[in-house]
Amino acid sequence: MGYGLMVVVPLANFYLTPALGQGIGALVIFGAFVYAVAVVLKNRLRIRNNLDELAGRSDLTATRVSLTLFARTWHLFALAYFLMVLVLTLTRPADALPFVLFATLKTLAIVVIGMLLSSLLTQTIGRRIRLSDDLRRKLPLLEPRLNSYVPNALRVIRTIILIVVILLVLNAWGAFDLMAWYASEPGRGLVGTLASVATILVVAIGAWLGLASLIEHKLNPETGTGEPTARAKTLLSLFRNALAIA
Repeated sequence: MGYGLMVVVPLANFYLTPALGQGIGALVIFGAFVYAVAVVLKNRLRIRNNLDELAGRSDLTATRVSLTLFARTWHLFALAYFLMVLVLTLTRPADALPFVLFATLKTLAIVVIGMLLSSLLTQTIGRRIRLSDDLRRKLPLLEPRLNSYVPNALRVIRTIILIVVILLVLNAWGAFDLMAWYASEPGRGLVGTLASVATILVVAIGAWLGLASLIEHKLNPETGTGEPTARAKTLLSLFRNALAIA
């Protein structure tokens, strides 16, 4: 397609007529599109089976599910990509090829970085946090709390990475101007609000873990000053319940 648009079409425009050159360009574009669609459909099942085999060898559930889902939808992404290239080439023939080339390279870089970060987070989520024996003896409930909060926080971060990857890909193809949106008042307001909410949640969870661990330390007869009095047990238990409700 590149040879046809960059060599054949200009020659036809110069030696024949611009209208004929445009017609030849349209035929080249549609021919390349039909060929690409045929290649995708021909290899759909083969690539799907390869991805299913790769998913079957994965030990992580999230990776296995993602590969299985991608195996059944990869051809749709490929067809959407070639359709986008077709539309861009027809609507902006002057700079379509350089634009598609740079947008494709940006998309590949963004997707690869996003997949690496997501894979790293997925592996981290699958691992349990293990504290030392001495710390588990002093704070027996701290490890279960950490294994409850940290994986969920990492899942939220992974979702944010997915959203950022989608926005950056749309920005690379000109479908969404990310910088202009961020420079606008609604964009800055939304980002600021989300950052404030995230900061409040992190501080609140950290304070809850710290205070709950302190109360647990005081209630544990094997740590601190020994067995607390009945009144201290009652007050500390009430305070811990109040923190949990708050």
